[in-house]
Amino acid sequence: MVGLGIASFVEGGSAISGLPVYYLPVTNTKSLDVDGNDQYLNTNYNSDDLCDAASFSVSAWVKPDDGQTSLNDAIIGAEKSVDSAFIFYNSAQGKLTIWFQSNGNTASGDSSIYVTDSAVWANGESTWKHVVATVEYVDGGNTVSKIYVNGSEVAASYLGGYRVDSTHHAAFDTGNLNFFIGANNDDGSHADRFEGLIDEVSVFTKVLSATEVSNIYNSGTPTNLVGHPGLLLYYRFEDNANDSNGTSNGTLVNSPTYSSTTP
Repeated sequence: MVGLGIASFVEGGSAISGLPVYYLPVTNTKSLDVDGNDQYLNTNYNSDDLCDAASFSVSAWVKPDDGQTSLNDAIIGAEKSVDSAFIFYNSAQGKLTIWFQSNGNTASGDSSIYVTDSAVWANGESTWKHVVATVEYVDGGNTVSKIYVNGSEVAASYLGGYRVDSTHHAAFDTGNLNFFIGANNDDGSHADRFEGLIDEVSVFTKVLSATEVSNIYNSGTPTNLVGHPGLLLYYRFEDNANDSNGTSNGTLVNSPTYSSTTP
């Protein structure tokens, strides 16, 4: 059957292709539409519970209204100023960025800003892309970040060469700030607000492998990730803000809407 991606049907709960059922295509009819002004989703999930001395990953499908604006547009984020932060965002230059800071103030050992070498979106571009950020805790070493776009890792660099060491990573503390989607939770206020569409946001308590990222991308067709190893949060935005993994249902703030435009 044409157009069904990895596998066309399921038998006995497993994909005939031999791949797990969480890599099967999913019916996807809606996405979250945020205005870049004051709309976002509060996940109601404590960022400290994910980032403290742990590896993690974030996967999302995003379609900015403009790939290069005058501001940074956060896909997901939580930040306690001059201490700890994890923000995955599209920069004003259209470059995907992972800002990870832990127990410090932008100095060697406590902060890293990992930026794609080239723009992911051109100026004025508004297209769907599947994006993944992985952050790996390395005991006795430096935290390792990676960025993937449409199933493949892209070249990126640590701004200024700054890295987060394991001692600082283990002390991650935002003061129990929840993650926001479509904005950064900056000390309890929304900042770096995203303008455009966001869909199929998933958070994992592990570093996704290159193969897992490729399977989740599935040649451009989202899959149903329920049951995926390490899955923690999963927001599908099918006319609701529920977590399909059952960990933490979200709350829509300032009435973002649902769009029928999907990846």
